[in-house]
Amino acid sequence: MAKTTAVAQPSNARSAQFAEWVNAMQLEADLPGNESFDPSEILGAILAAESFDDAVDLQNSSLESGKNLVGWAHRINDFVLVKSDDKYSENERSLGVYARVFATDIENGEEKTYGVGASNVLAILWQARQFDRIPGDFMLHSRATRSGDLLSLRPVGKRTIKGEAVKTEAAS
Repeated sequence: MAKTTAVAQPSNARSAQFAEWVNAMQLEADLPGNESFDPSEILGAILAAESFDDAVDLQNSSLESGKNLVGWAHRINDFVLVKSDDKYSENERSLGVYARVFATDIENGEEKTYGVGASNVLAILWQARQFDRIPGDFMLHSRATRSGDLLSLRPVGKRTIKGEAVKTEAAS
């Protein structure tokens, strides 16, 4: 019997909807401008550095992972879907895409771009865009599960649920 996972092969009544969503995400990731990592950008910056220390610092300036930003309250301004590198696409639980998220720190206004590929976070980003919740204030959370840490994305501040303003907590 072939090995399948709930992410790759959902067997519930929503499987057609899931397959359409995955297909739409993969098609969006194929759009021009949504290319995966291009090493020439970092290499060019390293070669143009004004000091050796700057060059060393630049080699670690790749896209930050959302896993490293748990607990950070930020405004998501936009995101683009990008094809995952082959090493991630070959994972049977991977959707083959990740989001490059363009965000602003709520506290200090600093802009930051990060990457996230957790399927549930991708679904929340997708739905946030569909329901006009981007730009919006969010926070990444993590909790331990039997199969590893589960990354989630939740709104922070005030939001509306069924016509009522509800205060949500920034951290839980």
